[in-house]
Amino acid sequence: MGNLIIKGKGGAGNKLILQDQAGGAVLTTADSGASIANATLVTPTIASMANCTFPAGHILQVVNGTAQSEAYTQSTTFATMSLTAAITPIATSSKIFIICNTSGYNDSGNTQVSYYTIYRNSTDLGASNNNGFADIHQGSGGGHDVGTNICISTLDSPSTTSAITYGMYARVNNASYKTYWSMNGSKSDITVMEVAG
Repeated sequence: MGNLIIKGKGGAGNKLILQDQAGGAVLTTADSGASIANATLVTPTIASMANCTFPAGHILQVVNGTAQSEAYTQSTTFATMSLTAAITPIATSSKIFIICNTSGYNDSGNTQVSYYTIYRNSTDLGASNNNGFADIHQGSGGGHDVGTNICISTLDSPSTTSAITYGMYARVNNASYKTYWSMNGSKSDITVMEVAG
């Protein structure tokens, strides 16, 4: 059986226009391709969203990572908290919004400070002030422990469609002291969202 072909009258710029009962153009062809307007697609199946265009600010994908093992560091340079999430952006124009939550705790150090930050692969996203995004500050006079919830976030512009791993990192100002996270096995989590640019 032969194909049924319908196209606009020959010549560049001529269109084939299908209208609804009110005279509105529903399907309009161009010299190459076509546009659809005022149409409802009932339960469509799209194999890949890679070629779709979304408005700026639209959430394209969300990934999450968790950790529940209590751990600590005595490092004076940022060390991984093993709280990570990997994402592969679908567009180089996308922004990545990262939110991290944990329960932070300092042991009884005198004038101890613990700092928390977010890394993209090996890049410290809080490096502009050298102290990350949050800290637990313990004043003078040792013998007192300090604990609190730590929630940090940032908006990143990685400009890539390659896989990225984001993670929460911590450090202390004095290697004689420790900073803990996921205290008593509490749940720590990281959520990473790709936002259309």
